[in-house]
Amino acid sequence: MSTTLLADTPGIERVPMSFDEFRSLPDKPKSEWVDGVAVIYTVAPVSRHASLQYELAYWFRTHFPDLWGGTEADTMLPANRMRRPDLALTVQPPQGPWIEGTEAPPLIVVEILSPTTRSEDLLRKAPEYAAAGITQYWVVDPDGEPSIEVNQLTDGAWINVARVSEATPTTMVAVPGHDDVELDFREILRQ
Repeated sequence: MSTTLLADTPGIERVPMSFDEFRSLPDKPKSEWVDGVAVIYTVAPVSRHASLQYELAYWFRTHFPDLWGGTEADTMLPANRMRRPDLALTVQPPQGPWIEGTEAPPLIVVEILSPTTRSEDLLRKAPEYAAAGITQYWVVDPDGEPSIEVNQLTDGAWINVARVSEATPTTMVAVPGHDDVELDFREILRQ
């Protein structure tokens, strides 16, 4: 494995390596693989992040019990990428060690923003998730003005279809293939 680091973001290291080398890395710290480069998150998420993952997983399990959901589930994407969204929901459970997003992409992926991952989640992952054909990309922002945004893939681009915050705590959300459900900011982003 090469130890040459590429342009790093504070809290993120980028180390060139093969996919086999990447798969042999330990689960901690969190890492992803993009074009022959391991993206290693060197700053552990705070407990707030883990709590939000828990609340979201519970919310999805309650509202969509027929979907398979996983936190930090490895997801193979087109163009030599393996990402690990904070939460991924699929119609069927994965048949192998990861979600084959290139053949049967997740219905929904969720990213919880943090100061370390904000640009990675919004600028790099968002177009990769769109290219994979993922139906919805949910973005949870616990900082500043906390919010949850639901983005729908439409003609290859993300269109914001719902947003909840303290100012507008509830809205109806349409998840393709399911009944519309009420998304309540207070159920997930408990203060």
